[in-house]
Amino acid sequence: MKIGKLKQKKPEGRDTSDISNESVQKIVDYMESILEKEGISKSELEKDGAIYYANGRNGTEFDWAINDQIPRFGYGSADGERWVMTVSLDRYGDASALVYKDGGSQPTNTCFQAKLLSRKETKELKDMLVQLADNKGLYNETLRRLGFCYEEKEIEEEREI
Repeated sequence: MKIGKLKQKKPEGRDTSDISNESVQKIVDYMESILEKEGISKSELEKDGAIYYANGRNGTEFDWAINDQIPRFGYGSADGERWVMTVSLDRYGDASALVYKDGGSQPTNTCFQAKLLSRKETKELKDMLVQLADNKGLYNETLRRLGFCYEEKEIEEEREI
């Protein structure tokens, strides 16, 4: 049996808009639901489940203009060497998640897809990410490091009760 609970973590002295917090929460919930479906525990992830914003050196505006999406969000492996899951969010608010298992560089499962945000919410989230990350020269940081506050589900390892 899996036992779960919610834990609220708050960023230190950062202010983000309500729409972005709600949008980020939707992304976090989506990612955690896939972890559960795939049987991946947070102990297998870098920093026990820190979610990274992979805006790279090209930045958010480049991906928005050229690729019609916000840069990927993702969980890194515990050793920090590879992705375990990435989520792309296009400008229409449609999410696509890829899961990478067994140390591979290619996704091993079918892509999960969902409608997460409206176009307006997606644009407002993109603008907030530009402000909190790109404009401050922060690349490939965790969402918490960027100042976002969200609830995450703590799932304990399976154990007999």
